[in-house]
Amino acid sequence: MTGMRELERNLERLKRSTRKAVGRRVLKKAAEPVAQLAADLSPYDEGDLEAGLAVSHRLSRRDKLRHPEPSSGTVEMFIGPAVRGRQGYPYPQAIFQEFGSSKQAPQPFLRPAWESERGAMLDRIGDALRIEIAKTLARVAARARR
Repeated sequence: MTGMRELERNLERLKRSTRKAVGRRVLKKAAEPVAQLAADLSPYDEGDLEAGLAVSHRLSRRDKLRHPEPSSGTVEMFIGPAVRGRQGYPYPQAIFQEFGSSKQAPQPFLRPAWESERGAMLDRIGDALRIEIAKTLARVAARARR
C-alpha cells in the first residue's frame, strides 16, 4: 500500500473518536466482500450458517475472554459467525464446518475467503480511507467556518 504516511498524518488531524468512527466505517465496508465470499463458500445444508456470517467490531462473550483488549485508539473488525440470541454465542456449526470435529471432516469457508480477498481488501481499505478522511476533514473544516 502506498501513501500510508500521508493517511496517518491526515488521521492524526482528527479527534480520536472521529478516527475510530472513520476506521470502523472503512473496515466494515472493506470486509463485506470477504464475508460475502465466505457465505458463498459455506455449505448450504448447514442451517443458518450462510445467513449467520457477520462483519462487526464486537465479539461474542466467549471470544472476548480469549481476545486481548486492543490498545487505545485501535480499531478492529471481525468477520465470522454472528452472535445469536441472548446467550451471545456464535453459530456453533460454523466452527465445526471450518475446523471439523471427531465426526466430521473440515469444510473451510472463512479461511479460503480471507486468503483470496486479503490483497484486494488492503487496496479497498487504502482507497476508502483516502475518501473517508477527505470527506471528514472537509466536514470538520465546514463546521469550523460556521
